Amino acid sequence: MRLFRKIADTFLFGNIFVAICAYFLTLQDFYFLGKVALINPLALFVFFSTLFVYNYRKFFFASKDLTPPFTQRGAWVFKNRHILGFLTAFALIGILLTFWRLSMPTLLLLGPCFLLSIAYASNLSNNKFSNWRLRQIPFLKIFLVAIVWTLVTVVLPILETDFQSIFSIKTAFSCLTRFLFIFAITIPFDVRDIAIDRNNLIKTLPTAFGEKKSILLACCVLLVFSMINIWSLEFVIENEHSMAIGKAISGIISLIFVSQSSATSSDQYVSFWLEGLMIQQFILIGMLQYI
Repeated sequence: MRLFRKIADTFLFGNIFVAICAYFLTLQDFYFLGKVALINPLALFVFFSTLFVYNYRKFFFASKDLTPPFTQRGAWVFKNRHILGFLTAFALIGILLTFWRLSMPTLLLLGPCFLLSIAYASNLSNNKFSNWRLRQIPFLKIFLVAIVWTLVTVVLPILETDFQSIFSIKTAFSCLTRFLFIFAITIPFDVRDIAIDRNNLIKTLPTAFGEKKSILLACCVLLVFSMINIWSLEFVIENEHSMAIGKAISGIISLIFVSQSSATSSDQYVSFWLEGLMIQQFILIGMLQYI
């Protein structure tokens, strides 16, 4: 039992699970339309990049980000920095092995996304009295996360598979719905971190408007997300109906899980059930596709 707990903690707190979520979210729209295979160079690159960025921040800045009393995740990070170091190195090797398989347009967009992610995690000042980061710009945190995830999981696959449609209404619609979904399921993470963000003087939606109003906002955004996908059934071609319905159902399921989150939610609830909402969307669409 203790061995299983150690493996589960490494899977969640070592950010392997969120990297898997990013992998399937990148594949989602294109795998079910038959445009890419399940094992795909871009999705693998996104997996390794997510694993690198998330663990890079924890490995190099944990001592500055985390202060006692530690959450379960924080305690794991301090006790297992050697595992974080290994995962960071492993992810970097994966990035180097997969990036050369990508097209030039994809690489040109990946550069800014990758730099933004690193800048978001890193201190942008060498002054020992100042540890300023992008995330300290008021309310930028959640928008930056949602924008980068949208670019990586929607725009990059389009650049790889159907460059001609990059400026189409369909692409704009996909970006809008993905942004809304990521924005909504990210709010509970800010709610969980409300005490840490207040301590670090980082202004987020929960620190500005409170826990309950922020969760209500997330639920409203997910409701809008589902309604937009239902509305889109009037316009999408027939073989995309299951995708729209799957996303709409996913939005309602996500709303239920988000509504149950709070500042006292366990790290397991946030890191597994909320991050796992990305995978449940993939699974739902897959089930509807083959019914």
